[in-house]
Amino acid sequence: MNFSTKSEYGLRALTILARQYGKGPYSLADIAKTEEVSLPYLERLFAKLRSADIVESTRGAQGGYQLSRSPELINIYEVVRTLDGYLVPAVCVFETGPVIGQCKRVQNCRLRGVWRKVQDRLEKTLREITLMDLVEKKPVAKKKILPKAKR
Repeated sequence: MNFSTKSEYGLRALTILARQYGKGPYSLADIAKTEEVSLPYLERLFAKLRSADIVESTRGAQGGYQLSRSPELINIYEVVRTLDGYLVPAVCVFETGPVIGQCKRVQNCRLRGVWRKVQDRLEKTLREITLMDLVEKKPVAKKKILPKAKR
């Protein structure tokens, strides 16, 4: 499971807007130049972010984009979900839908519980980190990693 460039570039661009929060619209062309990302690609990403009410746009010479609310109120999960859809370690994590029918073992699978736990922790972690955390470069809390089991 990998995060796509949509999420990576989107989060990098939104971090710029988070730093500029309260100062008015910021040019997408300037973001593209600063982050070395194609402007048309950012325009597609920002169309999705605007539809999800994460950013708002202003037209005109002084126009551009700004966050629709405070960076403390926008979490990483919301952005990733908007740009990438669901991030799942295995398709069987979904409760319903066409993907369930793809695996004959879904009802008796010993791994499905593991994948669901991974999914829950991933979502929890992404919901805990906000755009303001990225601006302030707050480290994500590290928990003690257990040693590898001996073979």
